[in-house]
Amino acid sequence: MELDALGEHATARAQALSYKTATAIQSIARQLDSEYHRAEMIHLWEESAKLLRLLFTHHSKRYQLDYCRALHHHGGQLYRAGRWGKASSVSQEAVRLRRQLYKADPASGRNCGDLASSLDLYSRCLNKLGRTNEARSLTKEALALLHRLYESDPDGRKVELSVFLRGYGSFLFRGDSDSHPSIAHEHK
Repeated sequence: MELDALGEHATARAQALSYKTATAIQSIARQLDSEYHRAEMIHLWEESAKLLRLLFTHHSKRYQLDYCRALHHHGGQLYRAGRWGKASSVSQEAVRLRRQLYKADPASGRNCGDLASSLDLYSRCLNKLGRTNEARSLTKEALALLHRLYESDPDGRKVELSVFLRGYGSFLFRGDSDSHPSIAHEHK
């Protein structure tokens, strides 16, 4: 049943229930975070993203951040499982939506960091698919965002930036796809 077919009060209750269900599913997925439970985690993040996509469709501003987060985690689990094609399409959508959030509020450190993290994941997916030039372009964009964050908070971002730079150097100069940079933002 579509949310629009319900009355106003019932729609609000259905939305609240859907949101609570999506966040409960995410909590379970985080508790399962291991290679042994990878298939279950992929499924749980996908289900959470589906629920949040429905809410996002009806109230984009209210649920966009949550939907982006679910997409990012779903893409990350697909990437870890070696399902790079699917991870690429999921990550591409996360990047598209996070670009919108960033453009709406470029001064937000959170939007900047979230976009950098999703760009990094999408770049790693493309690299695994042999689309190295596209991957490099996205990685450079993520690096520029991280540099901007570092300039605004050098102490809070120096470790993150140095890890990313080390991996990016290997990626550029050796072509070593396993050392492709990675921004480890599990909370994003």
